[in-house]
Amino acid sequence: REAIFQCVSDFFRIQGVTLEEWVEARLHLELDITKLAATRADDRDYERLEDWIDKALAQTEAGIPAHDENIRFHQCVSEIAGNRILHTAYCSIMELELTTLKVLSASLEQSRDVAVDHTKILNTLKTRDIDKISKVVEAHVKGSSERLVMISEKSPLFNIRPAVASSLRKTAGSKI
Repeated sequence: REAIFQCVSDFFRIQGVTLEEWVEARLHLELDITKLAATRADDRDYERLEDWIDKALAQTEAGIPAHDENIRFHQCVSEIAGNRILHTAYCSIMELELTTLKVLSASLEQSRDVAVDHTKILNTLKTRDIDKISKVVEAHVKGSSERLVMISEKSPLFNIRPAVASSLRKTAGSKI
């Protein structure tokens, strides 16, 4: 997994991959993974996901951003999906996002918002309604992307231009 993480990181730094491309890849992977997880999850899986949400909310209540816990929630959904290739690709993207969140010091409020979104995702997963799941996951990824745009504009890691940031905000339905 470390080698894949390095490749993804190199795409940004060396090959000029944009944040917009990253958001698009994450959205498509997350939609597919979550749909698979909805068909394969059982009560034990739901408990694992609830544990990550509880850990994230406890962290934020203690005044500490829950970046690790929020990313682990997504990686757990990916495990539940049961496809090792998708899991490896997705975990690489999410590890890079985790590093970005930590390096750029994403806020406590942003971290709490993500944990709240995860509760919505879990509740929708339990319904096994693929259409609802798609809508909730898409809204979550777009919201996360909006938050990432806000913090990434300060980072030299991304090739983000004001026009791209504006486009991503509109796509995410930003209230900024």
